[in-house]
Amino acid sequence: MDDIKVSAITVSQPIWSSGFNDASWLFPKIERKKKIAIFGFSVKEENFSRQAGENKEDDIGRTSRAAPLYIMERLFVETDTEPANYVLLVVNKGPVISPVRSEGKELTKTLENKYDYILTGAIERNRLNLTTTVKIFLYEQKSGGENIIAEYKSDKSVEETAFNAAALAIDKLIEILSCGKSADSADYYARPKPAVAPYYLSGLGQLLTQTLVQNQLVSNDIWGEDNMLNWYMRLSDDDSNNNCAKLMYLKGIIASIDYGGKAYNAHIANLKEYVDIFKDINPDDLAVKLSPLFYKKTNDMNSFGEICGILKNKGSIEYVDWLNRVSLEQPKQLSSAGDSGENAGLDILYALMKEAYKNPARAPLFYKKLLNSRIFFLTAGEPPEKEKKIISEGERLPIRGFSDGTLPIFSSKNRMLDNNSPLKSSPAAYLAMNGKDFFNTCKGAKFVLNPWSDVAKELLPAEIDSILTGKKQQDPVEIKLTKETKVLVGEPANIPSGFIESLRSYCKTNRDIKMVYVLFVVMPERREQAITIFVKAEGDMRKVFNEIKNSVSQYIKELGYIDMMPCEGHYNMLAKYKPVYMNLKN
Repeated sequence: MDDIKVSAITVSQPIWSSGFNDASWLFPKIERKKKIAIFGFSVKEENFSRQAGENKEDDIGRTSRAAPLYIMERLFVETDTEPANYVLLVVNKGPVISPVRSEGKELTKTLENKYDYILTGAIERNRLNLTTTVKIFLYEQKSGGENIIAEYKSDKSVEETAFNAAALAIDKLIEILSCGKSADSADYYARPKPAVAPYYLSGLGQLLTQTLVQNQLVSNDIWGEDNMLNWYMRLSDDDSNNNCAKLMYLKGIIASIDYGGKAYNAHIANLKEYVDIFKDINPDDLAVKLSPLFYKKTNDMNSFGEICGILKNKGSIEYVDWLNRVSLEQPKQLSSAGDSGENAGLDILYALMKEAYKNPARAPLFYKKLLNSRIFFLTAGEPPEKEKKIISEGERLPIRGFSDGTLPIFSSKNRMLDNNSPLKSSPAAYLAMNGKDFFNTCKGAKFVLNPWSDVAKELLPAEIDSILTGKKQQDPVEIKLTKETKVLVGEPANIPSGFIESLRSYCKTNRDIKMVYVLFVVMPERREQAITIFVKAEGDMRKVFNEIKNSVSQYIKELGYIDMMPCEGHYNMLAKYKPVYMNLKN
């Protein structure tokens, strides 16, 4: 076997803040005091062999690098410490995966006692019972002692387990280090909301891969680049107040441009449209402030000159100095190939809808964009091979609506899967059309735009008519912020007896299934009743859900779509009802 050559790089700022031509204006200047070195976590998997030094780009390998990146990020953003994340690399290959954790005492000697503290961690996964344990250790150079400051064990995903452990460690570190706050950056660069936290961690791991390629530290052999950029974009959409997620998305595009990728092509036109709209609405938006760099790298000098003329009069001295440096940036040799770009990039219609929610004066911009955007809607039947762009006169569209006749529509594919969307467990066919064509085709209907998102908008027939005809809208835009609402649950009536019997017959053949409930669930934001099957089972839950649904497929047309949910997390609610199936033998 060839000798493995290992080198190390130091990441001293959040990974999403690099690659922007030293945009130091992103953070306030503060005096940083105590120094802490952070190393990648070791990985140990029972019943699975992994060679030391192997670069394994899977969930656990990626998490072993992403969790330290997240801890470093939060210490840099929230405190006055000076963190440094050491990433060990197999030369020309990628990050090191080690089955053995390095102890702080060994590392501090290697680092010549330059750090007050050294943080390491270990991830252990048991592949038999599907549990993951993450332990995080802190070594203090002064005392020479090393202690566990966080430990978290769960049967959730590796990313979720590691994120929870990292969150515990961050809070403990702030207490141990007695560090001060990092000005206002902790609020501006807030932590991700819990619903997207594990995905945020995965995003950091993917962004590290792009950064290594961008800086020519590993070979330019990157796989799944389209998925990476769409991953960041979805994070930015799902956690729209999180500037870290937005910078992650922007950094991913810049990295793609720098290393000669292709995926960025699908996002540039959308980003330019976003900047054109928001440069007047919010010139402090990070996409707007960083746009000169995008324009210069893509040799769009007209847009570059226009945006610089606007921003030079609004920015700080430090920002203007950055603009002057960007003006010296050399355009890249760009690739013309790439993703088709359909639905790529920031959801501008949804962003404008949220702006109109905060300020009704933005309503005209929202309505204009509504007519010129692609509108996604649910249909009956199988998903189409292509989204519909042309309609014929007299053509009927099989649009699927709520029980009260309201038609759900969406500003992007991603909005279909927000929050409590039933489409997460029961995907539906959909079509997409230009907004103006769609609303002309469906005159007289009542719509709700993005019904499962944080912000939803009802569109009444008179309102749609005024938009189409150009008549002045008399009433201010009415956009509601959806909130957690009480879930109505009960035992379903008029369920075909064969439905329950078919369900029980299948469950008897699968020893992994322990308990099953059949209830109806009504959520006001969902606007319709759904038969929901709650399942307690072992093994691959997705496989169990699919097989259960197949066992009662002949009744789906009669009952409508059927939701599938695990019993875990709902035991207090389920205790009021009798299960339709119980496996008492195992």
